[in-house]
Amino acid sequence: MRERLIPAAGCVPPGCVAVLVGGGDEPERVVVDVRALAQPCVRALLEAAQREFGFDQKGVLRIPCAADEFRRAVTAGGHRCRR
Repeated sequence: MRERLIPAAGCVPPGCVAVLVGGGDEPERVVVDVRALAQPCVRALLEAAQREFGFDQKGVLRIPCAADEFRRAVTAGGHRCRR
């Protein structure tokens, strides 16, 4: 399976979405292929974001997990996640 994370510098390419991951005052901006959002591990993280922030987030979607955890979820493919 190819890597679905895209370098976050510059514009967001078609078919991708930018998200903010990580806690604290300086979350990391990550650009990811939209197909990765359907993966079970990533969906679990999106559900956590919905529980924490609701559906009315303004601006870039914030996901309440460490950047490394998000990267593992995106690259996990069909593997089971730990959440």
